[in-house]
Amino acid sequence: TPPLIIKHGGRDKVKLEGDPHRLLGFDPAYTDGGDRAIATHLQYGRFNGLWILQVEEQRLINRPRGRDDEDYHYLILEEFMKMRDELNIHNRNCGVDASAGGLLWSMGERYGLKGWHPCDFSGAATDTIVSASEEWEDDDGEPKTARDMFFNRTTELCFVSRHFLEHGQLKGLTPDLAREMCLREFETTGRRKKAESK
Repeated sequence: TPPLIIKHGGRDKVKLEGDPHRLLGFDPAYTDGGDRAIATHLQYGRFNGLWILQVEEQRLINRPRGRDDEDYHYLILEEFMKMRDELNIHNRNCGVDASAGGLLWSMGERYGLKGWHPCDFSGAATDTIVSASEEWEDDDGEPKTARDMFFNRTTELCFVSRHFLEHGQLKGLTPDLAREMCLREFETTGRRKKAESK
């Protein structure tokens, strides 16, 4: 495989000003042979007048094969909480992909992660204004919402992440993470973009 070129300084690390917010997210693998279960430590703060989201570290949380019962979920929650404690990150700054029904989130709520955030990447795009850039304005010069531009929330997240990267606001990308971000093809349906499903 040829080396991956990460543009726009996306691989660089910067020293964020002041006391940046430290975050911890978890992307669980819901099926054997599916995605890897990854915990990601990020920082969010300012650098040279820009708000920056920077990946500090990613860890693979081991998934015992064939363990889809409740005990397995508690095992991976324990691994996640060990990382949270090691990094001294408050539950309110932790989140988990809850797109597949929120089971892991609800278990965490009862088991030491009260107040962490369920992040649902399914469903419609949001009404969030995604950029003040002219290229993302409508015919009247008003900022477009994600719903105007993207078919669903997954597509919104893909393209907003790309927009952050292109404007130097996404840092610390590893080659593995960058490859995952580039895997999906997309099409334009009407005026909206649509990313392929997994």
